[in-house]
Amino acid sequence: MIARKFGENKISCWRSRFGGCPYRFVVYAKESFLTCVHSTDILSVAKIAKRLTSSSAARIRGLIIIFFLVWSPSMGTYGETLDTAQIEALLEYCFEANLRNESATGERPTPLCIWGTHGLGKTASVVSFARARNWKLAYCAPAQFEEMGDLHGLPMKIDPDPTKVGDAYTAYLPPKWVPRDEGPGILLLDDINRADDRILRGLMQLLQNFEMFSWSLPQKWQIVCTANPEGEDYSVTPMDDAMLTRMLHLTLRFDVKAWASWATSAGVDPRGIDFVLTYPEVVTGKRTTPRSLVQVFAQLQGIADWKANIGRVSILANGGLDVSTRRRVHHDEKSTAKMASSPAAYESGGAAACRR
Repeated sequence: MIARKFGENKISCWRSRFGGCPYRFVVYAKESFLTCVHSTDILSVAKIAKRLTSSSAARIRGLIIIFFLVWSPSMGTYGETLDTAQIEALLEYCFEANLRNESATGERPTPLCIWGTHGLGKTASVVSFARARNWKLAYCAPAQFEEMGDLHGLPMKIDPDPTKVGDAYTAYLPPKWVPRDEGPGILLLDDINRADDRILRGLMQLLQNFEMFSWSLPQKWQIVCTANPEGEDYSVTPMDDAMLTRMLHLTLRFDVKAWASWATSAGVDPRGIDFVLTYPEVVTGKRTTPRSLVQVFAQLQGIADWKANIGRVSILANGGLDVSTRRRVHHDEKSTAKMASSPAAYESGGAAACRR
């Protein structure tokens, strides 16, 4: 237990495992706590505030700090916060400008990094962008690299003339994921800050010059990275300023209308789309994300009458969603009424309206 003075009030602070990470409340309120508090709900925050001190005056100060933090924007990310449609429009603009500039000057473009919490569709938005334009796409997950050889490729001996001594040298066979043909194309470095620090340092040359010492990206290729927030409930490696300044940064946020538009075009069960349009607040938990909702709705799509098969629906929902979302499904009368309908019945509902 640690303590700190706030005027005449001495506040005792508990060290707690909150959101999976240890934090010293209040003492580090402007740093650690600021980046983690929105990962829980208001009730939990209020309980923590009540525990902070027995002093009513100090408790009020604690609550002011805590509720200010609850309503603060998400920390640990960089750049403007945009929805999927806005990010796609910005990618379009940046990539077109990059290609024009590269053709005119030969300068390689600046990589982009899309930040956001898990399950928002960061990777899917980049893949969708490339496929919609028939661009080449190369995928790489740096977190899978164990050593720099995974990035550079395997060394091999080149001996131009076996009859001569001293003319042999070492070359590298580039990894299979390295693009070889001219673009336009996107090299996607997915979850880049999940990689170890040593791998991140090795990627700095790639981000700066579009090349490693053993290989280089062909012309007309773009680099896009995705990353989870730093200082959250994520096992990530913080990137220093030298690496951050090699990229332009954007942060993806969930927008229910943009998601519903995408989900409609992607063939997601219209009953699920309508549920999310009615209760967008459910998409705030650790397990209830756009990705997990789509996964659950895909399993439910084969069930014609959800209400008649509530047992199976419950099992599938319990397997993929937060408790608060499951309670909304089971106990809200409006939700239960929706569950009784077939997918076709919702073609005239929220999902169909979203199409228009």
